[in-house]
Amino acid sequence: MRRSISTLAATALISAACLTGCGSGSSAGSGGANLTMWLWNPPEKAEQQKCVDGFEAKNPGTKVKIEQYGWGDYWNNLTTHMAAGDAPDVITMSSVYFPQYQQQHQLLDLSKTAATKKIGLGDFVGGLGRSWTDPEGKGTYALPKEWSTQGLFYNKDLAKKAGIGDSDMQKLAWNTEDGGTFEKTVAHLTVDRNGVRGDEPGFDKKHVKVYGLGLLDSGGALGQVEWSPYVLSNGWDYSDKNPWGTKFNYSDPAFKSTIEWWRSMITKGYSPTLAQALSAVSTQQPYAAGKYAIVSEGSFNTQIYQSFKGVKTGIAPSPIGPSGKRGTQLNSNAYSAWAGTKNPEKAAKLIAYLESPACQDVIAKAGTVYPALKSSSDLAVKQQKAKGVDVTPFSNYLTDGTAHLAPVADHWSQVVAIMQPVMDSIIGFKSGVSALDSANDKINALYK
Repeated sequence: MRRSISTLAATALISAACLTGCGSGSSAGSGGANLTMWLWNPPEKAEQQKCVDGFEAKNPGTKVKIEQYGWGDYWNNLTTHMAAGDAPDVITMSSVYFPQYQQQHQLLDLSKTAATKKIGLGDFVGGLGRSWTDPEGKGTYALPKEWSTQGLFYNKDLAKKAGIGDSDMQKLAWNTEDGGTFEKTVAHLTVDRNGVRGDEPGFDKKHVKVYGLGLLDSGGALGQVEWSPYVLSNGWDYSDKNPWGTKFNYSDPAFKSTIEWWRSMITKGYSPTLAQALSAVSTQQPYAAGKYAIVSEGSFNTQIYQSFKGVKTGIAPSPIGPSGKRGTQLNSNAYSAWAGTKNPEKAAKLIAYLESPACQDVIAKAGTVYPALKSSSDLAVKQQKAKGVDVTPFSNYLTDGTAHLAPVADHWSQVVAIMQPVMDSIIGFKSGVSALDSANDKINALYK
C-alpha cells in the first residue's frame, strides 16, 4: 500500500501459451487442489492463516500454502515466477502494480468465475470495488481486501503541555495564506533546544528539539501520507478520472500552491528537512522518541503508534482545507488470481471466502488492518473502540464523502519515475514548484 515503486522488469511479460497452460496449483485428488497464496505484510499472516484454515475446513481436499516475502522481494519474485510459469494461484495485489499486471493479461477476470462473479462491487466501502476493473469496466481483476485513509497521530502529553486539548486537534484547518489553526498548532508544538516554541520570540529554527510536524519523505507521485490530505482538501485531484486517468494535474495551481505552503513548514523550522527525515527511515522512531509531536500517517499503522511505551497517542483527522472539507486518499490492497493458475475456480473460491464475513470478520477482530467489506469494516471500528482506541477520524471519511480513491492508471511506474526526483528536488529546496510544469508535460505525453 505504500512506498516508491520501480518499473517492472521486462521479464514480467508472459507468453500467451504460459497464460493458458501454466500454473502453480496442482491436483490434490478429486474435487481438491493445492493452492499457493502470497502475502507481503508480516503482521497480517496470522489472521490470513486463520482464514485459510476456515476455508480448508469447508473445502476438504483443498490445501492452501501461504508464502510471505518482503515488499521488494515480493514483486521481484512474482515477476520471475510469472515468467517461469509457476506464479501463486492467489496474489495479494497493490493498486500501484495492478494496472501493469492487468494490462499484460496476467490476472484472472473474477467476474467470469462462478465463486466470485456474484460478489457485488458495492459491498465494499468507499467505492473501492471499482478500482480493480479494466479500463472499459467490463471485467473485475481483483477484489479489495482492506482500506486505509490518512490522519494525524499526536503525542497527547506534548499537546497537553502546550495547552492543546484533544478537542482542539479534532477541528484543525489549514490554508495557503497563513496555514490556519493547523500551522499555528504545529508552530506551538515545535520547541528548540532552549525550550522556546516556534511561535515565540527568539525561536532557533536551526536547533530544534521537537518538531511540531514530522516528515516521512517528499511523497513522490502519490504523497499518500505526506501531502495528499492537503492537496485533496484544496479542490485538487490526481487526474481527469479515476481509475484509468489519462491526464494528470501536477502542474495545477492548487497543487503547486499547496506544495509551496507545505514545504514552508521546513523553512520555518516546524518540520525537519528532507535530509533529516530520510535519515530517520520512517516517522515512527522520531515520534516514539518524542522528537515529533504530530505525524501525518495511515490508518494501517494504528497499532504501531498505540504500542509505543511511554507515549500516549491520540488520533485526529487531517485538517479541513480551503475547500471547506477534509481530504484523504482511500487506498487498498486486493486479492487477485493469476491468469495461469491450473485451478481458476478453486482460486476464485478461495478469494470469495477471503472476501466473506467468515474471513473479513476475523481480520476486523485482529485489528491489524481494516477490512473492505462494509459490515466487517464497521465491526473493526467497534472492536477498536472496545479497546479504548477511537479510529473514527479514519473511518468518518468513508461516510462524509471526503475520501478520494488512490490513483489507478496505466504507465504508473513511469509516472513515479518522473515525479520522485522532481518532488525530492522541490522538498529538498533544489528547485521551485515551477519544476512541476515540465514533469506534468512528460507524464501526460505518456498517454498520447
